[in-house]
Amino acid sequence: MVANGYGVTLVPEIASQTKARNKRVSLKRFAAPEPGRTIGLVWRRTSPRRRDFEALGQAVKQALRG
Repeated sequence: MVANGYGVTLVPEIASQTKARNKRVSLKRFAAPEPGRTIGLVWRRTSPRRRDFEALGQAVKQALRG
């Protein structure tokens, strides 16, 4: 809808290259301070996959460090 001139949307930076390919879409950055988000990982205390979730959490942390 945005490409057809019917509004605006927020696009995560990771997806911005894909959206930039469309000549009808104009990308603008927020002024400083740019908004952000916090990502969390939760699971049920009774889940038998606790080690799997902890490993996933560590993998995400490492990926975010670059």
